[in-house]
Amino acid sequence: SSSVFVAMCDTTVNPKVRIQVRAANDTDARALSVATTVGITVGSYGQSNSAYRGQVSATSHNVSNAYTWSDDASSVWQGGTSTTTTRSQLWATQIAAASGIPCGVVITGVGSASIALLTTDFWPGTVAKLDLAQATGYISAWLWTQGESESNGAGVFDVTAYRSNFDVLLGLLRGAVAVNNSVPVGVCVIGKKADAHISGQAFGDANWSSARATLFGLTDKPGTYIATNLSDSVMVDELHYVADAYVENGRRAGLSMRKAL
Repeated sequence: SSSVFVAMCDTTVNPKVRIQVRAANDTDARALSVATTVGITVGSYGQSNSAYRGQVSATSHNVSNAYTWSDDASSVWQGGTSTTTTRSQLWATQIAAASGIPCGVVITGVGSASIALLTTDFWPGTVAKLDLAQATGYISAWLWTQGESESNGAGVFDVTAYRSNFDVLLGLLRGAVAVNNSVPVGVCVIGKKADAHISGQAFGDANWSSARATLFGLTDKPGTYIATNLSDSVMVDELHYVADAYVENGRRAGLSMRKAL
């Protein structure tokens, strides 16, 4: 007897691999498995701009071997050959295109949430989603997209508190990965609308600068790196980006994550 671990999922849409086995003392009889995809699974966590990378259950990708995990559609991997790239998982397609194997993405996050809340109140919901997704593919890397809440805060941005919470977050993200507690974590540095304050708060601009500097500084944490920088991205308000900006930054994150992996 034996067991075989399949990295992602079964799919009739885009089968990739069939596993053939035989008994050691029988050179003729063989058993052939159902068609199965194998590949890389990566996760996104943060606030609204994390969720917007995939709109939770996005199915439009520009290559057929990129998949989004959806826990609101019977817990399945969703994929497709659509050329529609609006807010699709371009970072998954970059990894898939470069490696030649499928890539699945798990989109998590809570809008308007501070890092403190994302490491406490909202984390259990993410764990529940990961438990479903990791039944068919362990997370190989994380993308952290957050910092707007702190830039939008009424008080002065607390660098020490953010770094301390990020240490807790690293433990949570890596601890949630079933087979590897040292997966790389990419940091997405937030952008800012050029002609406006981050918020109406007195500390808006100063907090924005401090948050960006802090995010860049997180690379001194083991296994972290800058995945993408949103500073040149076109925004629709002080916090969110136009669709094409999500696509472009997804492409950048895909290239850097591919290198990290």
